[in-house]
Amino acid sequence: METIEWNDNGTGFVTKSYGPSMGTSQYSCYKKDVGIQREIQQFVCQMANTPEWNKDDVLETMQVAKYGHSCFNLIRPIISYSERQILINSIKSISRQYLLDHLKGKKLNDCMMTDLEFLALLSTKRNWKKGCAICIEEKNMGTTCGCGHTEIVVFRPCGHAICVDPCFKNLMNFKSGYSFECPECRTKIINIFRTEDVNANKNNDLIFRMTQRVLSSDQSKT
Repeated sequence: METIEWNDNGTGFVTKSYGPSMGTSQYSCYKKDVGIQREIQQFVCQMANTPEWNKDDVLETMQVAKYGHSCFNLIRPIISYSERQILINSIKSISRQYLLDHLKGKKLNDCMMTDLEFLALLSTKRNWKKGCAICIEEKNMGTTCGCGHTEIVVFRPCGHAICVDPCFKNLMNFKSGYSFECPECRTKIINIFRTEDVNANKNNDLIFRMTQRVLSSDQSKT
């Protein structure tokens, strides 16, 4: 059995497995706060990876607690459908506003931000999926571009994006090492990350505070 627990020593949520790991299928169940934490974690990643996610129409497309794939299905004791809907609405509204408040005053050249924070902040400023800085594809969506790439690389601190294959691979073959400038704005690159690798695992404290806010809101409604 796998559980996710908050570790008071500062490491945040940790995954712990119990029982045999070989020969039998493992079944996971969560406490209510852990199930909410997992849903928030997934939702925040979706927000960070969706340019202009602060718009209402984009927010409505976010998949929170999708039936059949929801962490809420693994909460024991089982929560009711009405309680689940309350939690879904809370996760959308509270997590969205909390992340916006968290990003206030932050700048893209802040090297202390995690990649998730950087991407979420970048998403409020411009559509970083609009096009590859090298092959100039109009829709740099990471899966269906004309150049055939399936991944996106983002440069820090400028936030410009290029496709991994072939553009980033060709750039790395042309450049010696990782000390180079952005091909679009000529800003010196201090870090590179793949958007597919961005997750909320390094933002455990932020996710924990969001979880507590949702739990508090939920308790006030009962």
